[in-house]
Amino acid sequence: MASAGVLWGWPRPDRTALTGEDSFLIEPPAPRDGAPQFISAFIGHAESLGVAHSPSICQLADGRLATVWYAGSREGAKDVSIWFSRSANPKKPSDTNTDWESPRALVDRQSASAELSRYVKKVGNPIIFTDHRDRTWLIYVSIAVGGWSGSSLNVKCSLDGGETWSDSERLILSPLANLSELVRATPVLMQSGRIAIPIYHESIVKFPELLWLDWKHNKVVWGKTRITGGASLLQPTIVPITQQRAVSFHRDFQRRGTQWQETLDAGQTWSPPTMTGLPNPNSSIAGLRLSNGSVLLALNDDSQKRQDLTLVLSKDGTTDWQRIVVLENQNGMEFSYPSMIRGGDGFIHLVYTWKRERIRYLAFNEAWLQERELEARS
Repeated sequence: MASAGVLWGWPRPDRTALTGEDSFLIEPPAPRDGAPQFISAFIGHAESLGVAHSPSICQLADGRLATVWYAGSREGAKDVSIWFSRSANPKKPSDTNTDWESPRALVDRQSASAELSRYVKKVGNPIIFTDHRDRTWLIYVSIAVGGWSGSSLNVKCSLDGGETWSDSERLILSPLANLSELVRATPVLMQSGRIAIPIYHESIVKFPELLWLDWKHNKVVWGKTRITGGASLLQPTIVPITQQRAVSFHRDFQRRGTQWQETLDAGQTWSPPTMTGLPNPNSSIAGLRLSNGSVLLALNDDSQKRQDLTLVLSKDGTTDWQRIVVLENQNGMEFSYPSMIRGGDGFIHLVYTWKRERIRYLAFNEAWLQERELEARS
């Protein structure tokens, strides 16, 4: 069900979305909740649809969690849909058995074609997030011709925590073909109310970008900037460390390893790419800032395969990475595409692709991480 008028017409790109001083919104320290806690659950379909992949997680205004992913007979198939599920209640994870609602499809190629008034061959990579005004946003990829390099980005919005959604609107990010713009990682909220969304270009050369969303006179405006450097870097993950400093971590198409870049002016300019010393098997990364300013990454700790999913930690977000716990490791299987947030209760919430069959959900507090860190050092 569409919510009429939610997107307020979505005017053409406006450079005013990019200008003016701003700063990253830094989350307050997590509550000191004592004992280490860790829980897990599976989100998804009672029976496998074939492939479930590319999850994204956010916290809704009422405290519940929401996750989206795509699933169908195979990646890129015409029967793929964007699926949505919410946690059963707004209590913190330690107070619940982590039940999740039965998933429901938000978008498929037929509904996208109807809402966008254009042919859609297939849909893919979704992200979900909540903005400063408690609105919930879904951005997803659609392809009319060819593969992922021919993609466009589209957006839907909900004013009631995912009960109802506006029709899809296509983001016009290029004056020419408007192709090869994709999304993967969690957006970053700014002090001004703007939203910085990591996106990337994948056709011929691959490079990371930022999509900036803003509101002017009750209308949404947007623009994009490029994160400098590289011709094989994609799927940027941005971790704000202070109000002006953030580090962006990148998937490397050439499998040379995870690379990072730094901004000291809230995303307006970036340093050249630098190797972290961590491997990357051409796969997505998730990251966030902990209460003490350290940076936590979830990644595949291998240069070729996605069969391992590991948490690593750095005190400054760029050097001295410590492997603190292996979450998954099974030969020949895939555990990939993590998405990670820190909730209002201080728990870290992580979702990822589990064997390409299901979406797995983990929740743990910083005390549990500290316990794993001490074990890793011993």
